[in-house]
Amino acid sequence: MIIGVTHDKEGQTLIRRSVTVKVAIGRGPSESRNHPEKLDHFIFLRKESEAGEVDWVDDEKMTAHYRQLAGDTEPTEVVIILLDDDIDHVFRTEFAWWTKTKKRCSGDGEKAIREGKPWANCANSGKCEEHENGECKPSADLYFMLADFPSLGTACRLHTSSYQSIREIYSALTDLKNMMGGRLLGLPVKLFVRPEKNVYTGKDGKDKTGTKYVLGLEIRADSLTKMLENVTESAKVFAELRKAMKGKQIEIVEDDDARAPEIASEFVSVGSIAPAQLPPPSDPKVDEEIAKFHALCDEMGLNRANRHFLLSRHSGEISAAMAELEGLKTGQRLGDVAPPQEPEKTGKKGKTDKKVSHDSPAQSEKRFGF
Repeated sequence: MIIGVTHDKEGQTLIRRSVTVKVAIGRGPSESRNHPEKLDHFIFLRKESEAGEVDWVDDEKMTAHYRQLAGDTEPTEVVIILLDDDIDHVFRTEFAWWTKTKKRCSGDGEKAIREGKPWANCANSGKCEEHENGECKPSADLYFMLADFPSLGTACRLHTSSYQSIREIYSALTDLKNMMGGRLLGLPVKLFVRPEKNVYTGKDGKDKTGTKYVLGLEIRADSLTKMLENVTESAKVFAELRKAMKGKQIEIVEDDDARAPEIASEFVSVGSIAPAQLPPPSDPKVDEEIAKFHALCDEMGLNRANRHFLLSRHSGEISAAMAELEGLKTGQRLGDVAPPQEPEKTGKKGKTDKKVSHDSPAQSEKRFGF
């Protein structure tokens, strides 16, 4: 027994796992490509050591297996097994400033640790230069086991820096935990990636459309009865493990300095990507809506970061953001108000609705005046 290595101070066994498989929807730069590549499907990589260097390489066996399941096409769904009941252990989230050599700063939006010291100007303060220019952004890791490639003692990991993917995965885990009476360990869920339209302004100042890829989790079955049967069977398999753990948590071991080059190369700074933004206000009604939005935000004490977050969660739809704020005034919590439904397409050439995909903080300041 070694306290701090094999056991904690109370003498409880530490259950630690290393990450040996990575699932991703993007690739870092290569010899033939000097920039990251976004993908519309999952890729499966494993760690490989050569000449003292450790790198991630495509796992051909896994890739072939999941392509076959997808009907000889690239896989966009994969069944995974969750490894802990605690959401924050299954899905680690933070704001983080990664460089090629290390993670220089990380926090929860309110407070942070920068270079080993407390840092007060975290993202929500509106005073963090790295957050404003896109160097600091959401950083999230989902840890799991592949249902078709079970392995005890190791884990798989998926990393994302997407606001929308992080919100959707965290919300799905919360729903699943509530449905399962607080249990997540051993739960089989479907991890998926789906395309969504994105609008941004090009270097020529004109609005352009693109595609972004969003991650999510779900449990799907032909009926509620079948869904409960599947979940119950999986729970039986992990019942003995749960009993043996006796409330102890599985710790995933990863070195931030070792991961830094991987994350810094695969996830480009937001500041270097053309951001989405609203078309310029063309009538007094739009200006009036913006003014009302800011007045209500001032009344409720929301700072710039809060306002940008609120607008991004409603895809730039001011009326929906206002509805959520009105809900807060009547005792509702942030998120209790349902998001707006998609507006009907009019088919009229040149008509543009007010919906927009996520502005950067700088673009929000320019468009909405904060």
